[in-house]
Amino acid sequence: MTISSLPTNPNAAQASLGKNFLIYIDTRASSATEAVWTAVGGQKTASLKRSAEEIDASCKTSGGWKTTLAGQKSWSLDMESVVVQDNTGKEALDYAYENGVQAHIKLEENVGGVATGNVFYGWAAVTDYSLDAPQDDVTTISATLSGAGALTTSEA
Repeated sequence: MTISSLPTNPNAAQASLGKNFLIYIDTRASSATEAVWTAVGGQKTASLKRSAEEIDASCKTSGGWKTTLAGQKSWSLDMESVVVQDNTGKEALDYAYENGVQAHIKLEENVGGVATGNVFYGWAAVTDYSLDAPQDDVTTISATLSGAGALTTSEA
């Protein structure tokens, strides 16, 4: 007997897995009009942080409770990656940092080579770029990409 499929667990967890989120950087030539998305090789972590400044809107009639409103928004993407030799994505991050230019980035959930729809696009400055080369482990880079404008769910 040849088995061609098995039943699916109806109670299986429907959580998104962190391992499926990849960081891409646009590596197109400056004269090109369409993005060329290149994955940053060796990715280990990606942590997207979105925040808003707190504006205190408290007054004497708020019953002794502080009232807070959301002010200007910002975002950043922290990442760690194993240094992979000859990786175009890493080279583009190097270039953005060294030359102080903003990078067009994408954070995308990708399962088996197929985008799931969970995707974020934005322009960012590389504001922290560190290299860690321990004697007993692989060499890694850590970077913070600080947003320059809105983080969107559609490519602009």
